[in-house]
Amino acid sequence: MSGRYLPKSFTDQSTPWDSIIQLINQQLALDKSILLARLEGDHRLYEIRAINCHLSDIHEMRRDYERAPYSDAIKAFGTVKITRPFFKALEEKEAQYIVPLMYAGDIRGFWAMTITPDERFNEAAFIKNVNRFANQVGELLFHYRVFETQGKAESNAITRLLTLNLAKPLSQQIKHSINEMEQKLTTLEHVFNQIRSASVLFNLFGQVVQTNHALEQLAKQHHLPIFEMTALDLLCKVSDLDHENAKGKLRYLTLHKGEIYLPVQLAEQQFVLNVRTIESSEEKSSAGEPFEVGGILFEFINLSELMSQIHQDDDKTGLLSDNNTEKHNNAESEASN
Repeated sequence: MSGRYLPKSFTDQSTPWDSIIQLINQQLALDKSILLARLEGDHRLYEIRAINCHLSDIHEMRRDYERAPYSDAIKAFGTVKITRPFFKALEEKEAQYIVPLMYAGDIRGFWAMTITPDERFNEAAFIKNVNRFANQVGELLFHYRVFETQGKAESNAITRLLTLNLAKPLSQQIKHSINEMEQKLTTLEHVFNQIRSASVLFNLFGQVVQTNHALEQLAKQHHLPIFEMTALDLLCKVSDLDHENAKGKLRYLTLHKGEIYLPVQLAEQQFVLNVRTIESSEEKSSAGEPFEVGGILFEFINLSELMSQIHQDDDKTGLLSDNNTEKHNNAESEASN
């Protein structure tokens, strides 16, 4: 099972911030972003990462979340607009916002950002979207901290000694369970590979979770380095969307559990690309991921192949002859009624 390609669970990462930054870059069209983390056991903050800027671009000198503008965001339980300079070298219309990354009252950090509004900018919708992302990121950071703390406790010398003393040989029941799980995975992979549409499932951090045989053939034929691409990369590569519009599509899918169809031309072949969300299981994973979306599925429906197959079937069965067409239409009418 360990030989199968799967990205690491969020809680298995050496740092949570790389995946979070990937999530932000994938779906939010922001000018600048800076992430700050809370110093454990204190109310001070320290800089973590900067996106589209540098950590030295922070003008705000305060690192105490009991003071403004951090305290304003905590009181609002969400995103607030910053009126005093937080970033250096702001453009004329560039607006600043800050949102706390918190869960169940536990402050994990803050996310400061800028955006340059245009005539279509809807501040209320923007704040709502940022709040939803920030709430989920805060919960992810909370669970990551819990797992990190548990991992340190389990690595304690006394704990390891007790574990060695109390460990029992692997039972036949566990072996049987592993074999059953292996068989189930093999069956699911086989079924997924039998789907004719080239399909690839990404998680919300843009990492490939699963591909089928048709997708691997498509990637090979059209030189798509699928395992080196994010969901955003693939969407931009095969469609006419630029990065900002593609981010908007992915953001819509994630927040509204939606579905989109796009025309795609690859060499001489025409496709319809269906991109939709896969809802997460009702049972929460052990990683405690809060997202209602389990992943984003890309499905390439080959129109050229489909039309060719339809014409072949028509020649064999005379499906489109006048008599058969009338029967077919009558049957559809009855079914709809």
